[in-house]
Amino acid sequence: MLDHKYPLAATILRRAMIDFTLDHARPTRYKHAARHLHACANLAPRITDFGTTPNHAAYEKALRTSHGRKTAFWQEVEALR
Repeated sequence: MLDHKYPLAATILRRAMIDFTLDHARPTRYKHAARHLHACANLAPRITDFGTTPNHAAYEKALRTSHGRKTAFWQEVEALR
């Protein structure tokens, strides 16, 4: 619902779910988190001003730095590309 009118808000909400999943090592949620990351990537071109929120590339880079060893998650991400 937020995607169409408020893509930045939708992105922030999805990032919160991704962060929770990865920070708390919830492997049963990795597939969902990967879909959320994919949705964020699709929304990014529609966001003209991220303000103080990191853009998608910076966010994904930070995720790879912080959670690069969670290979099951990154395999799910790659499967969606």
